[in-house]
Amino acid sequence: MSVVVTGRVVSDDGDPLPPLRIEARADWFLTTELLATAAPEANGNFTLTVPTVEDSALLAPSSFRLRVLDLARRPVAPDKELAATTPNHQLGEISLPRKDVDGFLVTGLTGTPKAVTGANALKLLIDGEEAFGRIVEDIESAETSVNITQLFFPVPSFETKPADERPILVFRFGQPALVASDPADRTPPHALELRPDDVRPERLLLQKATDSADLVVRVLLNNPEFGWPEAVFWLVVGPPLAVGAALALPVGVPLLLAGCGLAFLPVVLAGSVLVWAVMAAVAPDALQDSSHVERLQNYFAKGITAAAPKQPDITVRGFDQPVPDQGVMHCKMVIVDGTRAVVIGSPFSQRYFDTQKHTVEEPRRGSNTSPIVHDVSIGIRGPAVRDLHETMCLFWNEDLDTDHIVTDTDPPQQTTGEDGLATVQVVRTLNGTRFDSLNGKSEKGILECYLRAFAAAETYIYLETQYFTDSVITDALISVLTEKPALELILVVNIEPDVFLYPGRQAKQIARIRKAGGSRVGVFTRWVCTDDVFSWVAPVYLHSKAAAVDDIWSTIGSANLDGLSLDHNLLLSPLVFGETTASEVNISVVEKTSDPVASRFSALVRRRLWAEHLGFVRPDGNPAPEHPDLANRPSTGWVKLWETKASAALQRLNLGGLDPLPGFVLHYPDKDAGKVTTPRKHLAAVGLDLDRIRPVSKTRGFDFFKTWWSGVTEEDKKS
Repeated sequence: MSVVVTGRVVSDDGDPLPPLRIEARADWFLTTELLATAAPEANGNFTLTVPTVEDSALLAPSSFRLRVLDLARRPVAPDKELAATTPNHQLGEISLPRKDVDGFLVTGLTGTPKAVTGANALKLLIDGEEAFGRIVEDIESAETSVNITQLFFPVPSFETKPADERPILVFRFGQPALVASDPADRTPPHALELRPDDVRPERLLLQKATDSADLVVRVLLNNPEFGWPEAVFWLVVGPPLAVGAALALPVGVPLLLAGCGLAFLPVVLAGSVLVWAVMAAVAPDALQDSSHVERLQNYFAKGITAAAPKQPDITVRGFDQPVPDQGVMHCKMVIVDGTRAVVIGSPFSQRYFDTQKHTVEEPRRGSNTSPIVHDVSIGIRGPAVRDLHETMCLFWNEDLDTDHIVTDTDPPQQTTGEDGLATVQVVRTLNGTRFDSLNGKSEKGILECYLRAFAAAETYIYLETQYFTDSVITDALISVLTEKPALELILVVNIEPDVFLYPGRQAKQIARIRKAGGSRVGVFTRWVCTDDVFSWVAPVYLHSKAAAVDDIWSTIGSANLDGLSLDHNLLLSPLVFGETTASEVNISVVEKTSDPVASRFSALVRRRLWAEHLGFVRPDGNPAPEHPDLANRPSTGWVKLWETKASAALQRLNLGGLDPLPGFVLHYPDKDAGKVTTPRKHLAAVGLDLDRIRPVSKTRGFDFFKTWWSGVTEEDKKS
């Protein structure tokens, strides 16, 4: 027996719809199965024949869901629940709001896009030097308010005199240029001198709030805590599972074979109680140590006391995030006076301070010895700041009574300058169980924004991302690459995403996309090297969450291309009783191709990022986005340009020599990419002669307090 569904999809404005797909899906225990699919005819009519399971009434679904999808497999209408026992369903016309189906603007299937404003002056901020510097400029100009949401904000122990503190964060370095002492030469004793022109964010905020009685400073930090009931459940269940697993093979199996299984039970119980006691005592402290809330509160409390009789208005709060069920407050913003904002990709950590040259050894990265970091942020002036401020209010007010909430500001007016004007939509990922105002329905605007852009793409899609593991994104890219034979995809990823199991999952997603797109798909990794005869070669870790499509759309923000940032976290799903998503904010930039005076901010995103990655540089070594090779798509395509640059970099490294090799990319391996995650293994996999280069596994850090290098740069010698 089968079920036949007929109907017609039409637009509410009467105009023809873009290509759509009709699917029938049924839920089977813990999985969802695709039962049937069909493409509507030119007039919108469709017929879908849905097979049913006849051999077992217990297994046969009693109903299935009819779904209407666009080319990127994004649902463009709410699902229709249909009975599987009814042989025929005649649905008639299914009217789809045009704005739900077409275009770049996110609607959440409401028919109306929200948080969309025009005439916003945007500033592209690449890497930490630009992003942190812009934040300093904005705070220095603050008159009424500074609102910050962040993941981290480390500070030293407070001292009345700034010179007595040991700097942890420096956002802007003054003159003279920072010069590192040789750690092997410490005689005569090095003087510990305050660099008065260096700007530290905690000191800047304290000084601004002290100098102005009208300035209000609010800092909201992610604050993990035990969730109910998931965390408590796993605290009770976890210890016996851990003890049982640890003892099962070496002890338990032999005892069971000897017939002593019952006698073995007290050992498991005793071990479980011991492990539970340790976890119960250690876990709360571990969660607290992972947050900077208390330390920042203490720092500013002492600073406010020291400022007496003046009374700086500074409040630091934690945004409680129950783990493991509600993810993380990952949104990172600085909003000043309700008129200027920076949506920053980076946490407040010195590790993320770098320039576009990404030198192997950089004293301004501080004590960090982890891989060099590349990131992308965006500065905004104009009406969109009102929508960002509204999101700040949503976070800040969630756990407060009505007497302490923050209210919206008047929307800023149109402005000029920066990198040009553009229409902006603020899009978010929010967990419906964390925010009362969402009434249990999660907001997934960032995912919708990406899928809409993929469906609209005609010439190229460019993605650079810290994590590339989300199957919904992969399925969408495969679909549009299959349907559009002229479309190209360029993807820049890390050799080793820093989350357990992500390297292997990323490799599988990339393999699927390469199979679908063939030579139209280019996947690359980012590197730097020294100019010595025997070169250091170091990976650049992409912390970016940036994308561009056809020079008319781009997005920058806090959301990675993984389930936690977009829709549903697969790694945590076995541990929770519901959905796990982070709190994220992205800026979606939409530009009209018919506007002859459009600023083409999205084209600038492409050109500036590609200039840095592909080594198009000016005489001073800085990226040259104006290079003619980046102006227009060549006849051979954009992927060919990247392939040529990657091959040339590989050849240059294999030949050795002193010719400069600024920023460069290498190919992402075709085989075993999920396993070749060390620099040495990765470089060998793409064909590099390891006798000519030294892969870097660890860079040496720099001590701001002693102003000398700590440790040494180390070679990755793992085979």
